[in-house]
Amino acid sequence: MSVADEPEQLHTMTFGEHLEELRRRVIFALMGVAVALGITLYYGRGLIAFIYAPLAEVQRLADLPTQTYTRSALSGFTIYMKVSIVGALLLASPWVVYQLWRFVQAGLYTTERRAAVFLMLLSGLMTTVGLAFMYYFLLPAYLAFMIFFTTTYPVNSPDENKFLHWISKQFIVMNAHTLLPGSKVRENGPEGLEGAGGEGGVMVVPTLQADPTQPVEGQMWFNRVRNEVRIYQGGRIRIMTLTAPAAMIPLIDPNDYINEVTWLSLVIVVIFHVPVVMAFLGMVGIGNPDWLARKRKFVIFGLFVAAIFFTPSQDLFSNVMLPLMAWALFELGLLLMRMSGRRRKRNQTELETGT
Repeated sequence: MSVADEPEQLHTMTFGEHLEELRRRVIFALMGVAVALGITLYYGRGLIAFIYAPLAEVQRLADLPTQTYTRSALSGFTIYMKVSIVGALLLASPWVVYQLWRFVQAGLYTTERRAAVFLMLLSGLMTTVGLAFMYYFLLPAYLAFMIFFTTTYPVNSPDENKFLHWISKQFIVMNAHTLLPGSKVRENGPEGLEGAGGEGGVMVVPTLQADPTQPVEGQMWFNRVRNEVRIYQGGRIRIMTLTAPAAMIPLIDPNDYINEVTWLSLVIVVIFHVPVVMAFLGMVGIGNPDWLARKRKFVIFGLFVAAIFFTPSQDLFSNVMLPLMAWALFELGLLLMRMSGRRRKRNQTELETGT
């Protein structure tokens, strides 16, 4: 047994000293969160643009305006603060974990300290990889399926049901002639419903890859990259929103989108922490990796069933890739569980033999 592993060599603290140390670590952790909050508040708009980027790309490909719609004037400020606070907590999380580590390390043996450091590093790595997987793969797949599915509802044309078109027109004509409450009489009469044709030239809107560097007042163009018709008026660019020819267009609320991304991120982070939990169980001697390996088929079945219930989308990519990723993480957890279990047994042997 090494000197560092002998219990009598561990630094002992009184209850009051523990409280004082805890107070210091909490203050340091809050200071780190405050600094991180200042950074995220400064770059808040950039963070929101980063979160909205996958949604904007799918909207653009679906011939939809790259915008979200809110019913409250406070939504912009609320979302800004929500994203800034969550971003600050994520940014300061390594510093907070370090303060927690400084508080508990005095009561740990050398081998336990090494194990704790390994678990913290592994947790940070798996969180980063999981969030990257969610942002670049799972979130685009979810958005593409949901938005494109919604915009596939067709719009019926008058030629598809001529009788319905004719009878609806008769009721509108009757409403215009009887001057019912709420009726609207056109200057040209109800015959104006057929539409008015006109003679003259055809206006062609130029298609550009980017906005003109020096637009003139009243200039109009179509931005191919952003899929928007733009007009320069009053010293600024105005946007005419274009939508897909569908009966149902998703008007996405920014609060709903942020909540969905938050829920999806939480699910992914939990799944990617499976190897961390399994490694910890191997370190403390709970669980048998050989028994888990023999039950692998049941684990795989459970992963595919869980993907159906916990993933927001029912597209093929999410329902296949997420269980496959969880399966790979389970296999990694088995490997780490065996390695940590062998290390724990070796340390116990060294303690018993005194080597």
